[in-house]
Amino acid sequence: MRHRALFLCGLALGVLSSACAFAGHSERRVQVYAPGEGPMGGAYVALWGPVSRPSDDPPTIDPYDVPFIGEAFADGQGFALFPPGVAIPTRNWYYVQVEAEGQPDYQAWVWNGGVTLTWRVEFPARYAAISIEVLDGTHPSMPQWLDLPGIAFRLEGMGLDLTGETVAGQGGQRFWFRRLPPGPYRLSVMHLGFFTETQDVDLPLGDSATVVTLIPDGTLCFPTFILTSFYQAGWTFPMQFELIDADGEVVVAEATTQSLLFLDSPLAPGEYTVYVTSADGQESSQMIRLDAGVQRILLDP
Repeated sequence: MRHRALFLCGLALGVLSSACAFAGHSERRVQVYAPGEGPMGGAYVALWGPVSRPSDDPPTIDPYDVPFIGEAFADGQGFALFPPGVAIPTRNWYYVQVEAEGQPDYQAWVWNGGVTLTWRVEFPARYAAISIEVLDGTHPSMPQWLDLPGIAFRLEGMGLDLTGETVAGQGGQRFWFRRLPPGPYRLSVMHLGFFTETQDVDLPLGDSATVVTLIPDGTLCFPTFILTSFYQAGWTFPMQFELIDADGEVVVAEATTQSLLFLDSPLAPGEYTVYVTSADGQESSQMIRLDAGVQRILLDP
């Protein structure tokens, strides 16, 4: 193909300088993205331009009569980073050619009206997709992302039965189902210690989004212990942390070097005693109450 013959070709410095003179700031990074599929990792991207015209008036000239800007391959997130010295001034038209596995070649005039340092070029949508944001319903007046691993998702419909879940360190991020045929689906979201939430969604071509709030079922507590006051009081880390239930059983015993302590496993709601011992022998104990759901416990020396 014609643009392959141009691979690794540069643009003369004089042409680059004139391109940079167009109004708007310059970018070097382009993201290629297909609604319904996501970032097109590994795609080949070639650009021609810029052409200064109004945003609602695409050029009608032969794209190969305008300067060739450059080419690059996209990384796993669909970002193609052009070499230093290559400028892509905003508020201009560009002819874009993209080759990506599983996609027809994309060739079109595209308006770059971005206000960020990344210009996203979108393919025409061929599939549907849905992103799910999960909120914590422990405190309905203060909704926050449910930042827990193991949130499970199930999407049923159009002959599909798909499942997935968040993993450690992924809490608070949107979960995606991609490359779906458009149509009606049943979405279920669940986590141990919360009621399962189900909703019907009708997915068109492209990206859709929904928000699901999980309500605690009263059986488990997911606490985070905040030890900032100990650090501010000059206590020496690492500190030994112990949590003892109403029957006198030690349910948590571990050392921590952090001001936030996350437990690996949930606990039953109830009364507990916390013992904290610093590295230099200072000791503190206090009674606390753990309620069902997500809870942040501020501990004082």
